[in-house]
Amino acid sequence: MQALQRLWDAGHDHRWWAARNAVDELETPRAGLAHDAAALKLWRERARLAQEGEERAWEELRQMPFFSQITRHDLSVFELVEEQQELARCRPVVRCWLVSKALREFPRRRAYLVFVELPGMADEDRYALCRWLERNLDLPGPALVFWAG
Repeated sequence: MQALQRLWDAGHDHRWWAARNAVDELETPRAGLAHDAAALKLWRERARLAQEGEERAWEELRQMPFFSQITRHDLSVFELVEEQQELARCRPVVRCWLVSKALREFPRRRAYLVFVELPGMADEDRYALCRWLERNLDLPGPALVFWAG
């Protein structure tokens, strides 16, 4: 629990993870350990606050203007090659552009906008593929995926 407290104190970037793990730990019955109701209440409140921050960050990523606060991607050569190989296996994608987006809620957190060229697909299929890519791309941060063509 001390490590989770230090992680919480270190900054906003990892608070959701720290709070969720602290709540899970405090809710798990342990033989020989007394239930700490005050600590559980504190960490549940922290988890609620951290979840609100996560939701604000996701909304910021999803809101227009999409092109504000973007820069060239920050992927290492290794990460970039991994993404290129992953997208090469996705047959409908013929071209891809990737940029980083700075989030005001979490300035040090990595987030991305991905633009994929998907010619010859119906808009409903493009939409579904973009949502699938958002869930399945192995980027080091959340990504919002758009289609072109």
